[in-house]
Order: sequence, then structure tokens, then C-alpha cells
Amino acid sequence: MFRGTKFTLIELLVVIAIIAILAGILLPALGSARNKGVSVSCTGRLKQIGTALQLYSADFEYLCPAREFLMGGAGMYWCGMGLEKEDGKDVIDFTDEGYLSGYLKKAGVDASVMQERSSNVFICPDASVEGMLGSQTVDHANGGGYGINSVVHRTPMMFGTMLSSGVYAPTRPGKIRRPSSVASVGDSATFSTSDGLAVNNLISCNKTHFRHQKRANLLWVDGHASSQSGSYHASSNTMGTANFSVENGIGCLNSSSDHDGDAERDLYGVRE
Repeated sequence: MFRGTKFTLIELLVVIAIIAILAGILLPALGSARNKGVSVSCTGRLKQIGTALQLYSADFEYLCPAREFLMGGAGMYWCGMGLEKEDGKDVIDFTDEGYLSGYLKKAGVDASVMQERSSNVFICPDASVEGMLGSQTVDHANGGGYGINSVVHRTPMMFGTMLSSGVYAPTRPGKIRRPSSVASVGDSATFSTSDGLAVNNLISCNKTHFRHQKRANLLWVDGHASSQSGSYHASSNTMGTANFSVENGIGCLNSSSDHDGDAERDLYGVRE
């Protein structure tokens, strides 16, 4: 008798097995492609921030400060307007005027983009940042997943002789050796046993977050952006479990062969 289009049980099982194998091969590749796309979007936002930073420096002849030196947290930040601290943590309105807001507009960023958490330039688009933000809003958040290097983007103190002493004076771009090798802004996070993984607005050694397939996106002082690998030093941890760096992807930038001396000083510090 002619079988027509009927299939035996064995044939169906074979087809199902083939589909399962193909799915096992293709799904990781699709996930990797999606992650790569998110990383590219993140790098794009850092480049926009870099353009704004360059425009700021051109006007003022020094690097944009991380924030105003004001007690309680209120005042201008590099990425928005600071509100009063809550539970000792910075709270930022990313939709309000910060040091770079006007320069982002000059760089072509539409104001409507800054009103949404998903598209705000100061907020990393990675899913891990979305998780860290939780119920925080674009106008009331502890950070956006990007941190600024306050060692080079100094916060001026407006009293006494400290402003002229150099310690708290604004940094002039020409005073930084190897500006292409000193971090300016990049993927950052903090970890504590009480709060777990959390967003913040500063970056340094042991605040760099390697969230993009174990790599971090960094904007450098000279304005270029790149993806970097990291190193993890659990022994330097002072914020919780001994291996928190490895578990949560927080660590330091690797020092490449053309850097001399201490990696943290070279990659995060000022060489004057």
C-alpha cells in the first residue's frame, strides 16, 4: 500500500533530533551576536560622551569635572543633576542639566533620547545594568553603569588654597601623559554583601565592570573607545567575599606591554 506523506515514529524522532542539534548550534551563536550588538551600542554611547567631553575641554581648556564639590550630593554631575543623597548613595537625575548635557546636544543627541532609560546616553544598554537599576528611574538613579575617572576628571574644591595646589585643581589635557592609555569613562559597578552588584558613577581599579562577555568598554582621555579585557585580584577586595571580583565581573584593566610601572597608576591615574 502506498504510504503517502505518513511518517514512522523513528522518522519523526530523527527529525526532532536534527532540529534539537541545529538549535543547540545556532542559539549560542545568536546569543553571542546579540551580546556583540549590545556591546557595539554601548561603545557608541561612550563615543558620544567622548565627543561631548572634547567639546567641553575645547571651551574650558580643562577636563570636565566629575561633579561639583557640594555637600549632600546635590549639584551638577558629569552625567546629570545630583539630588540629595539617599542612604549615603548618590542620586542622579539623568534628564536634568549636567556638565555634559549641553555638549551632547551640540554633538547631535536629541533631547527626547535622554528622557527614556533605554536610550539615555549615560546609561549602558546591557541587560546586567537593567537588572542593577531595577525600579530606579531615568530621573532618580544611583548611576547608569558608566563611571567617570575622578582622578583625571577632578572635582575642584572652591575654598582655601586647595584649588591652586594641584590636588583639586582641574586637569588640563596637556598635563596627561599617554592620553590614549588613561581611562576617562567606562563600564563600572560596585559590589557589597549588603547591596550585591550595584551601579555607580565613578570608575577605578576594582570598580571596572567586565559585563560584555568578560570585557569592558572604555572611553580614553584622547576620545577613542575600545573593548578591554581585565584582571581580577581577589586579595585586594575589601568589600565582601574574597572572590567577589571573579564572580561578579569586577576587576582592573590589564596593563599592556607598553606601560611601565604600576598598572593602576598608568591606566587610571595622571602622569604629570
